[in-house]
Amino acid sequence: LAEDLESGQQATLRARVVINATGAWADRLGNAALAGMKIRPQRGSHLVVSADRFPVSSAIFLLHPADGRRLFVYPWEGRTVIGTTDIRHGRDLDTAASMTAAELKYLLAAAERLFPGDPPKPADVISSWSGVRPIITSGKDSKLSKASREHQVWVEDGLVSCSGGKLTTFHHMALDVMEKARPFLPGASEPEDQRIFPAPAIAGMDVLPLDPDRGERLLGRYGEDARALIATAPEAESDAIPGTQACLAQLRWALRHESVVHLDDLMLRRTRLGLLLENGGEAVLDDVRRLCRDEADWSPERWDREHARYRGVIERYYAVPSGR
Repeated sequence: LAEDLESGQQATLRARVVINATGAWADRLGNAALAGMKIRPQRGSHLVVSADRFPVSSAIFLLHPADGRRLFVYPWEGRTVIGTTDIRHGRDLDTAASMTAAELKYLLAAAERLFPGDPPKPADVISSWSGVRPIITSGKDSKLSKASREHQVWVEDGLVSCSGGKLTTFHHMALDVMEKARPFLPGASEPEDQRIFPAPAIAGMDVLPLDPDRGERLLGRYGEDARALIATAPEAESDAIPGTQACLAQLRWALRHESVVHLDDLMLRRTRLGLLLENGGEAVLDDVRRLCRDEADWSPERWDREHARYRGVIERYYAVPSGR
């Protein structure tokens, strides 16, 4: 039985196999094969700061001065990212993760080693974000720092559950899961081409002739759809939004093709403008409102509701933490 959390509608789904790839929530489906194992959620948090003030040309590895943990400072979408923390997430998993004031202090202390003359301060932080990853243990209260970061797959009566692992190993995890699911899918064959993202047959200059580097970036994100993304939007919408490498054409495309339900979907997940721009991108929201009206038929009342919701999401989960 599945429930749409937006509408409340329920539906019964029937399938030969169900793949449970829900990360830290994987043990909620009651797979008995997980008996004796425990999924412990670990939180990692990051800071986003200005690349003009705190520039790095490539990823930099450093050790935290307090505990010797490894952290990274790296360029991302025209900004600089500092992260990550790695602490036990003791909060309700039904609520989105967010950075604590202690994590903010911890990351700024690490950044001071890289920028000792004028280190970043809380006022320099454009945004923060946190995520929860699953660490699998035997159920005993062993040190999480010693626990394996490898993924595991469990199979029971057509339910294939996968948890653990890291973002960088997603392809290997997916292949492992599909191998375990194969017995439930008669006639399924292994694809000859296992590449996730085949190389497009066009180049960046075919997308944006006057800015081929940004065209390559769009190809990396949208594949050959990048050309249609630019071609079907007004010319002015292909210009880069100041402070980012993104453009309004991407928002228009997302509203048309990427199942946007809420404003935070558009600003934080389909694009990352809410993380890249000051104050959650408030300065571009007049343009975003116009796009939502044109492409999604949002009324002024709908926009007001979505804007209020979005401000709440930004302030609770992505702003500089203060005391939480």
